[in-house]
Amino acid sequence: MSIILSRAIKLNISLKYIQLIFFLFIILILIPYGWINSGGSSNNTIAYVFLTVICITYFFQGKTRSVLVYLLVSIFVALYVLEYNYPQLIMVYDPKSQFFDRLIQIPLTLIASYMLLKQFADAYLTEKKKNDQYSEELIRINKELELLATIDELSDTYNRRTYNLRLKEVLEQSKINNDIYIILFDIDYFKEINDNYGHIVGDEIIYQIGRMMKEIMPKSSFISRWGGDEFAIIFYGRLEQLKKYVIQLQKEISDLQLYDNLNVTLSIGITKIKKNDCNKDVFKRVDEALYKSKEKGRNQYYII
Repeated sequence: MSIILSRAIKLNISLKYIQLIFFLFIILILIPYGWINSGGSSNNTIAYVFLTVICITYFFQGKTRSVLVYLLVSIFVALYVLEYNYPQLIMVYDPKSQFFDRLIQIPLTLIASYMLLKQFADAYLTEKKKNDQYSEELIRINKELELLATIDELSDTYNRRTYNLRLKEVLEQSKINNDIYIILFDIDYFKEINDNYGHIVGDEIIYQIGRMMKEIMPKSSFISRWGGDEFAIIFYGRLEQLKKYVIQLQKEISDLQLYDNLNVTLSIGITKIKKNDCNKDVFKRVDEALYKSKEKGRNQYYII
């Protein structure tokens, strides 16, 4: 295998040298000969120079490409200066002969130029298509990562970090006279549920609560899993409306029958955001409200 690879490398190097020698022959011999013997700047050699530049750009890279282009430009300038200073060295042909010569050579030169430029265009379009696909894939992955960074996988609601960011925005705007409430609740005796029925049942309850909240609460509400069996909601609206949603949520949860004799209830604390509230103020009140609902027997809500 190594012998075959070594031979392939040597063959590739040999082909590059052959290409280099071939283009040096064109630049140093063929173009000057054609210029002098075909009428100088009045013939098609300029078109061949242009075609040679395209070929050099296509076949070579790096320093070799630059050297060949500079050499070609230098030869072209030298021939042009030679023709200007020594016009007697340039072969002159009658107009009819030049007409038929151009009639054949110019279309051929254009076709050859088109084929080479087409290679560039196709390669560019292929790379552009790949880049567009990569960009679309990158956007999709970024969206997925953003979703993973904001969503709690178990409850399919927002996670605590995202909730804190949203609450910060709300508190910064709390000077506006809008009714905004914070709801904090947890599942009554959730530890006993996990101990008696297993964590799979506990996880299923958390998922069902997340699903029910999204079905019951208004679309404007911001719903999140605060941690463990605790959930937090930012509610926009009147207290009377909020009470109706909370009562409905409690009823739907209590009607949830995953296993025999398993009755799930919620203890809920509620507080209204006040002007100039900070995060600490809000959660001190809502946490106290949650504690009061537990103190009064659980399976109820308490407002501070």
